[in-house]
Amino acid sequence: MLIKNTFALTLLSYILISCDSDDVANISLEQLENRFHGKYEIISAFADQEIDADFDGHKSRNLLEEHESVQDAKVELRVGAGIFSEAWPIETIIGWEENMDSTVYYENLTVIYALGVTASSFDFEDDFTTIKLREVRNVIVNNEIDYRFVFPEQITIQDDNTVLVKSYRRIYTSEGFKQVQVTAIYKRYTKVT
Repeated sequence: MLIKNTFALTLLSYILISCDSDDVANISLEQLENRFHGKYEIISAFADQEIDADFDGHKSRNLLEEHESVQDAKVELRVGAGIFSEAWPIETIIGWEENMDSTVYYENLTVIYALGVTASSFDFEDDFTTIKLREVRNVIVNNEIDYRFVFPEQITIQDDNTVLVKSYRRIYTSEGFKQVQVTAIYKRYTKVT
């Protein structure tokens, strides 16, 4: 009797696993677009350490409060084309010279921000909870890699309408440039791209 029950449980487990795999393989492009395609706005962004990016003397990990321009960050998923893009505020420092110490804050300089966009083709992992970028190309300016244009280290689908993006960013602070890991969560606000 024990052998029959074990065989029946093994067979049932195999059938359930097979059905689950077939369901994943049979998801249509239309279903994927309905679940993921669209534009996403930022709803939270935290650094792995406290920084003072608004130069007011108070440090915080919450980048939406600390760095006003982060509120403009966006993600776009173009599922049919297989394109992931992220727009993130990048700084231009007016008056910066090559020989200046990057670990020092210079209060006489002007910092302005504009959205910089990185984009890459992507694939969904088998379970549709992770996005893997395929073509990550550094942005080159004056024959050097521009550190301001960053590609995510990790992209995780939290549900059909939210995406978690982790990346390492160099942010200008009251202590000069700081390298921080940023965890940002974006929520879909439209399916139109």
